[in-house]
Amino acid sequence: MEKRFLKPLCERRACIIFQTALEYFNYPTNPENIEEIREFCYKMLKGYNPVEIEIVNYHPLKRVAL
Repeated sequence: MEKRFLKPLCERRACIIFQTALEYFNYPTNPENIEEIREFCYKMLKGYNPVEIEIVNYHPLKRVAL
């Protein structure tokens, strides 16, 4: 599948993973828990194929979300 078709799907899936992590860790505010969220999100991303991972890594919200 072409990147232009995958991009909206990957962005949506990345947002869902991040939202799930926030809910799972009860919306943390301290740095330790934020690092746990980062690890959780990257574990969830391992199920993506390389093209999808590349799209998520260049997502503009990555700096905020992951």
